Amino acid sequence: MIAGLDPLTMDIYACSLVGLDPLRVKHLKLVAGGRNLRLEEVVDRLEIVEM
Repeated sequence: MIAGLDPLTMDIYACSLVGLDPLRVKHLKLVAGGRNLRLEEVVDRLEIVEM
């Protein structure tokens, strides 16, 4: 189960679970850009907490 408050960061994490590079997923770049963010920065700052 994956839980979180932000769909963008949840999709980035899901990419890592299935072996995809989130930086190569076009819709993630579009969503980040829509928030005036660079996807690379979001990925670099993402903190994963496993319980």
